[in-house]
Amino acid sequence: CWAFNLVADLDFAPKVVAEDEHTKTFLDGNGAVLRRHKFHDTTPEHIDFTVKEREDWDKMKHLLVPDRRRINFEGYRNAKRYAAEKGRFFVWSGVNVFESIHPLCGHENMLVGMALDPDWVRELFFEHGRAVRFAAGETLKWGGEARRLFFLTSGLCAYTLDTTESRPAILSVIAPGRAMGDLTASINNRCNIRTTALVESHVLILEPERLTAAFEAKSEFASSEIANVIAKEESIIEGMTANFTRSPEERLKVFLKAAFVNAGMLPLGASSGAGSGDRTETEFLEFPYALSAERMGEALNLNRVSVAKLFSKWRREALVARRGRTLLVSPALFADLFDWIENPGAATLPDWRR
Repeated sequence: CWAFNLVADLDFAPKVVAEDEHTKTFLDGNGAVLRRHKFHDTTPEHIDFTVKEREDWDKMKHLLVPDRRRINFEGYRNAKRYAAEKGRFFVWSGVNVFESIHPLCGHENMLVGMALDPDWVRELFFEHGRAVRFAAGETLKWGGEARRLFFLTSGLCAYTLDTTESRPAILSVIAPGRAMGDLTASINNRCNIRTTALVESHVLILEPERLTAAFEAKSEFASSEIANVIAKEESIIEGMTANFTRSPEERLKVFLKAAFVNAGMLPLGASSGAGSGDRTETEFLEFPYALSAERMGEALNLNRVSVAKLFSKWRREALVARRGRTLLVSPALFADLFDWIENPGAATLPDWRR
């Protein structure tokens, strides 16, 4: 399956503009007019393109913004699961920027642009983001730097706060498919928070101006970003509160479960099977991130020893195990956790209209 959907307008439904006995011609979300054969699969014939030069591109570029709909998470998970079941080698691959651009403006317009207006073509290339790899522990942004905007494609990052203690405090863990720096980029402000790669991570670095331009061009995107900002702030406040009010064991359980749910490995409400006992390896889930006990402790206001003791206890209860350096977790570990998201009817409020 293709992992990324790079069409400019995600909300555009392809329109048929011509049809005959053997072919169908349609306009797609890139503004491209393509002709396909009805009776067999072929590379479509490129008839025309809305984007032919810089002026056309300037009218279109606000549509190319980060969006979770651009990532085929379900297809990725199904392909990975199928490979595991069949004992097949699994690898992700994608197209380069050249292959990302020609569906928008066509090969001829792009190549002519390279000769006559190279700055425009360079902008086209960087529009899809500059892919950068950050090693575990490396800083992406820190200390009130000027606006920077990132989109995490793989790995795991965090917002951290430097403290006078030897270890930093993790305010929020950032999973793949999320933006980083969007709050400060959207209001042209600075924030003295460090953005750090917890494990080796791959990100797209985007121009911050793209975000504000998208807000101006499409109010729905601004509304979506407001919801995203509220969710981010709520998660930080809720996490900090939990670190002061919940037991160390409950904090670590919630952290592990949240990681599995976010990775699509544990559907909400799927934890069951309380109690200990012998379990086969197939009944365990592989923890999706290579995090040390020390790193987990930084997110949970715990030290490395406390986290290690909890894992030792759960190992004796056959709730966790190890395969080499890979952490294996039984869903039964989460059986006694109450999650208000999974139980929306549990909290009852009085009817204030009475």
